Amino acid sequence: MTPTHNRKVLPAESETVEWKQSLGEWKEIVETCAAFASSEGGTVYVGVGPKGEAVGVEIGKGSLEDLANKVKINTDPPQFPSIAVERLADATVVMIRVAQNPVKPNFYSLKTWHVRNQRLTSTVDGCANTPAHGI
Repeated sequence: MTPTHNRKVLPAESETVEWKQSLGEWKEIVETCAAFASSEGGTVYVGVGPKGEAVGVEIGKGSLEDLANKVKINTDPPQFPSIAVERLADATVVMIRVAQNPVKPNFYSLKTWHVRNQRLTSTVDGCANTPAHGI
């Protein structure tokens, strides 16, 4: 079972924080995980609206395991984030913590390299065919 924490305020989006509204945005979540791994690490908060308000997320049976698996199989080198659930007021928020990876760059779907630049996840040009290991 994932631990549940109580928190009142979410941190603002930054180089190490990203907000996503739903688990349906899994491709963007995985892309951001790859960018965090290539940068300083960070946390994706799922269940957060565009203004930083906790809107909550529905967590079905196997949802968190499915998300962890999607991150693992769609990143190179594979990322194994820490996933936790928090209650904010009456909303359920998923926290996905990604550590900085010493092996860089980290790719999303083995095609593109992403980095975190302030509040944006950016694709780095000219790296689409560069192998992730040994750089």
